[in-house]
Amino acid sequence: MNFSKLDFYIITVNLFAFILFIFITRLKPHPKSGHRDFVLQIVSLLGGAAGIFIAMLFFGFSSKYKSRFNKEDKKENMMIKVFVSCFLVIQIIAYLIQKGFLKDNFTFSFWNFFQQSKIFSFYLLTINLITFTVFGIDKRNAVLNRPRIRITTLLGLSFFGGAAGGLIAMYIFRHKTKKNYFAVGLPLMIVMQTVVVFFLMNVK
Repeated sequence: MNFSKLDFYIITVNLFAFILFIFITRLKPHPKSGHRDFVLQIVSLLGGAAGIFIAMLFFGFSSKYKSRFNKEDKKENMMIKVFVSCFLVIQIIAYLIQKGFLKDNFTFSFWNFFQQSKIFSFYLLTINLITFTVFGIDKRNAVLNRPRIRITTLLGLSFFGGAAGGLIAMYIFRHKTKKNYFAVGLPLMIVMQTVVVFFLMNVK
């Protein structure tokens, strides 16, 4: 198998990202979450999202590491997870496009694609309605001091197609607007989902 310069770069940067994640999350004294996330985000942007994602799956943020932070700091780990996950998808698609999986005569006719792909369109409409509703329920639960819906549920619904519905709900219900993993994460998910749809429209 012949490896291109791009392949070697991807392997190298992701191996570096994998090791860097393990090193940073176990560094003593532990870096502040903001500084740590900034470094990991830069490495993700440079192509290391897969390495960080794999490291998070296998090692995560260790219990010893988590114990040094309060509850709010632990939630802030969500931002780097959202960031890395979105850029991982974008980078996979960019790699596939570079490898020639895109039609030569590609199109940006999203509306025509949605009209032709009715099942996919129905899925997107449904997941966005569900996400919008779940955000509204969580806001109501917060006002009434009832048990809340898990952050991972809200982010998961948004990640798998419901980001637009979640973003609309955020500002209609004024809910989660001060949490960066929602205020920044959901627009980033919309960008990621747009890239996915573009690829599906034009894949060979």
